[in-house]
Amino acid sequence: MVWAVLDETILYRLVGSEDVARAQLTHLAGLGDTENVFIQILPLAAMLTTGLLGGFTIAHSPERPDAAFVDGPVNGKMWDTRAEVETPRLRFQKCRGGAPRR
Repeated sequence: MVWAVLDETILYRLVGSEDVARAQLTHLAGLGDTENVFIQILPLAAMLTTGLLGGFTIAHSPERPDAAFVDGPVNGKMWDTRAEVETPRLRFQKCRGGAPRR
């Protein structure tokens, strides 16, 4: 299962050509129609700055402790202790709460 919260600005900021952006958004929309991928868009109107600190990924497995990769301006860092993973987990929950579900 994948649950992603994306900032609304991805809909407006072109990286590459319009054709590339259109293909990327079409692909994301298709993924969002599957039963194990959930994509939410965090609107600018939410006025939430939690996600502006940088991207992160949280991996969960029933057999192992959760881990997180937190991106940074120079390099990223893996976090694998419960206390470390709690920080991005709370950031994710705040972003999810600010993004409407369809």
